[in-house]
Amino acid sequence: RLDDELITQKSLLVAGLKPLLADENLEVRRAFLNTIMAMANKDYLALEGGEYLVDFLVAQCAIPDSVVDAFKAAAAKKKGIAPDAATPESVRALADSMLTTLTTTVPCMVDVLWPYLLETVVPAKFTAATAAVSRSLTHIADLKRDAEDETFYIDFDHSVNLPKPQALIARWLTLLSAPRARGDQGVRILDTMLAVSEILHPSIADMWFDLVPKLIKWLGANAGDEFKQAAWEELILRFLSLTIDEVNDDDWTLAIGTHLADQYALYDGELAGFKRMVHKLLGTVLKKTLHKKFVREKLDHMFSVLAWDDADERMGFAQGYGMAAATHLDAVLEKLQTTMKNDMVRKSTGLFGLKKDKSSTDVENIRCAVILSFGYAVTYADKTLIQSRVEVHIVNHLLPQYVSAALPAVQEALVLATDLIGKALHPDKLEDDEFRFKQRDELLRQMISFVVRDTTANVRKMALAACETLVRLEPPISRELSTEMLSAVLPVAFDLTPRSPEDDEHIDAAVANASSLLAAVLFMEPTLETLLALFRDMEKFVAANSPLRRLRSVKAFQALLTKFVAYKREPEEPVFDKESFAEEGHWVALMVPRCTDPATEVRLTALSAIELLLYVDHALGEEDWAAAPSDFIAHIATLKERAKADDLNE
Repeated sequence: RLDDELITQKSLLVAGLKPLLADENLEVRRAFLNTIMAMANKDYLALEGGEYLVDFLVAQCAIPDSVVDAFKAAAAKKKGIAPDAATPESVRALADSMLTTLTTTVPCMVDVLWPYLLETVVPAKFTAATAAVSRSLTHIADLKRDAEDETFYIDFDHSVNLPKPQALIARWLTLLSAPRARGDQGVRILDTMLAVSEILHPSIADMWFDLVPKLIKWLGANAGDEFKQAAWEELILRFLSLTIDEVNDDDWTLAIGTHLADQYALYDGELAGFKRMVHKLLGTVLKKTLHKKFVREKLDHMFSVLAWDDADERMGFAQGYGMAAATHLDAVLEKLQTTMKNDMVRKSTGLFGLKKDKSSTDVENIRCAVILSFGYAVTYADKTLIQSRVEVHIVNHLLPQYVSAALPAVQEALVLATDLIGKALHPDKLEDDEFRFKQRDELLRQMISFVVRDTTANVRKMALAACETLVRLEPPISRELSTEMLSAVLPVAFDLTPRSPEDDEHIDAAVANASSLLAAVLFMEPTLETLLALFRDMEKFVAANSPLRRLRSVKAFQALLTKFVAYKREPEEPVFDKESFAEEGHWVALMVPRCTDPATEVRLTALSAIELLLYVDHALGEEDWAAAPSDFIAHIATLKERAKADDLNE
């Protein structure tokens, strides 16, 4: 009855609420939500001004976790709050529930929310509401499509307030990089993309109906604590690449790139972490277009918006540049070289040059980004083109950086770039067995210098891995360089001790990388001569006074023998060593004292090494690397059991 009396006042009531929606009081906001729910049931939100009430509802769904956490922290310092008091978390939960309820149980709200909810996808202020909004959009889109409702299809050219399809795709793909955000964000976005694929572009629907369920399945299969973020982002980038291929329209591709570039502005403050993904997505788009002017403009824009001091964003930026280099290597290299010249220096302006436009920290951070970009440019570049560019246009620009790299961040960037270059130039990657990287040995010596200098355990760990990468390039390094390298890095690796609690993991990896480096030298020339030469490089450490040196060197010795036997058993190993193992007695004698070492692990490892030494001699004699161990060798298992006794040396 009251509704009949108010029918002429409905628009006035809706308009009257608008000024009140800005109230920050949580109790007031909760009351407004309940009011909106009541009004929605009476079709008030379909009236002019109703979109403001929808915005208010979505804004409450978008209360960020930071606000929730800050409120909880403040409440914890007080005596507490009343059980029925409004909190950011309770208001957000109420809004989530109401949006779902209005979508699924109030028929008149379907046409209020469609397609208006699409307007809430892009604005930064609604980011935290993505899962809730996506759930509603999916439900309504499925409903309208299944009912063959004409309003399902949207003329984006005439609906000027709606974001363009490319803007929606750009936004959703960026937010997909945080699939585990509140409300199962990744799955919700993918559901929506699948539901609206037909209206975004007619060419992509079939492909998305095939790929999107696979992405959802991948998220379900990787729902544990150890989420594979890098692998997931690679899937997103691949999805974008395939979508661009399917549409096959360069103007459409350029529009995606333009919207990605425009959306950098959305990611500020607590949302800044998404910029890393935007860099990678934009790099993928640049890889897919041949418009050189557009590419150069976007490369400039990527650099202009880069937060130099954010290590994660620098990495995304470098990867984005690398992806662009897949098609536009020369443009990327030109930009990086120009940046080195103009932006990696502290410019002085003003009277007497007292005003600086960049701090020394800024310069070092830019330096990290540029160095990493060179590395990823080599990674993604055309396999043939990079062979003619890598030494003159990349390595020659990096070489001066090694000498002056004082900060660990710059050192890490240089080591990673070197490792990336080495991996990219491996014959398996190039699919070219004839290419020879002439500057390989020079870079290897730079990596050795990073291991031996006073730096962090992480830098040393990375540098040892980069050494291995370079050693695996053809041709095998000389025996002289191998000895130079191992005599420098092994003392460091075998003596590493933590300076801080977080060093433990890096040190374990560094020691493992040193062992892998030895195996790499052997792999390149898997002969008995190489094995014995490596033993000589390690001999002094096995008999060292330091328990740590003994443990690590004996384990490396045993691991190297294991690798040697494995290499010899590989089918592609055509040559059988005819030489006798004349030095067997010497190396067994080296290990025997370690069988009485105070450390149980050293004792057991030394016995395993002796077991392998005897097996190598046995296999050489039998000329059969698949030969079963002799009975004598088998008895070493008994000695191992005895070596486990704690009182062995008492």
